[in-house]
Amino acid sequence: MNLLVVSSWCPYPSDNGSRLRAYHLIRQLARRGHRIKLLALAQEESDLAAAQSGLSPLCALGVELFPSRFFRPGTVRALLGFFSTRPRHLLDTHQPEAARRIARECRSGDCDAVLALELGVAHYVPSGMGVPCMLEQLEVSGFVKAVREAPSPRARLRRALTLAKLRRHLASLGERYAVWTAVSEAEAQAIQTLVGPAAPPVRVLPNGVDLDGNSYDPAAAYDPEGLIYNGALGFSANLDAVRWFSEEILPIIQKERPGVRLRVTGRNDVLPPDDPLRRHPGIELTGYLDDVRPAVRGAAACAAPLRQGGGTRLKILEAMALGTPVVTTSRGAEGIAARDGQEIFIADAPADFAAAVLRLMADRALRARAGAAGRRLVEDRYGWDAVGVQMATLLENFTRVENNSLCLSDKP
Repeated sequence: MNLLVVSSWCPYPSDNGSRLRAYHLIRQLARRGHRIKLLALAQEESDLAAAQSGLSPLCALGVELFPSRFFRPGTVRALLGFFSTRPRHLLDTHQPEAARRIARECRSGDCDAVLALELGVAHYVPSGMGVPCMLEQLEVSGFVKAVREAPSPRARLRRALTLAKLRRHLASLGERYAVWTAVSEAEAQAIQTLVGPAAPPVRVLPNGVDLDGNSYDPAAAYDPEGLIYNGALGFSANLDAVRWFSEEILPIIQKERPGVRLRVTGRNDVLPPDDPLRRHPGIELTGYLDDVRPAVRGAAACAAPLRQGGGTRLKILEAMALGTPVVTTSRGAEGIAARDGQEIFIADAPADFAAAVLRLMADRALRARAGAAGRRLVEDRYGWDAVGVQMATLLENFTRVENNSLCLSDKP
């Protein structure tokens, strides 16, 4: 079918979780014969030059990018958003040119279905088009948990108002989309609970990993006192995880193993020059790496002490694919069908987290078993080929049903 894909992110270069998911879903749909037209927002100037070469082979009907930017809470538009019923980040990042172009393409009659990737572009797709529309990868659990875990009554009130705006906005999208997707059953349930009967069906489409690109070598050398965390510190959940690790977990580990260091890959330009993380002797901030796989493969473990956010963490699936054992929290493990102590190690208290890391460092056989078990898990359930089949089947089935419904509604 001719498929219009509207994306909140430029899917290439695929250097964060959202871009990776978008790229691989587009790639899988193209491999199954769907002719794709991609309209995407591009937050980085470098995207505009690199994307055409990476995406044009997958998008037979063309690629168009629209310069955008990340949410900036201090702008005039963002501050005025406090008085709007729409979420502030959508007001601040709204791109009128992109909205007009997307609406025009949607109404052209050239597409058989529309796939909107993430909430950031969902409102750009007009209602009443007469073609089936699907909204991919909704996530609300992080907002819900933020209200529950607010540090003060004032913060709780502010977060509750943000959540109320999100609920109202999602309800307004309910009739526009025939189906929404989420990356896990827990996320799907959170969406249905928040939005209620205004929500269309929510289907689970898990995250995946490139099994060929992330090859497994059980004999690969690794640093017995090296840990890895792959994530840009501009994302608040990553920054919170690294700070928590450095302040509460690493000191426990270093009492037994003083030489342990955590390498943090990804952009860190949000940190001021005098930030404690830049001076911490047990933290190495590598900055953005063109290829993180050698760093992940060469670590004794992937430490992912996540306390914020939601969804399924691609960084964890990638570490598993490479055979690097993962120590994470209950939140970090959400949506991954892994067993604690076998394919993954789950700990929510600093002392327990440190103990799991030390256990893997001390027991090479345990590390090898856990790495092999994690690789088997992602091979069985989380390869992008398998996820692509699920996406294509879902898309084709809901398009068939929606088209039949539209035909019936047109009859006198």
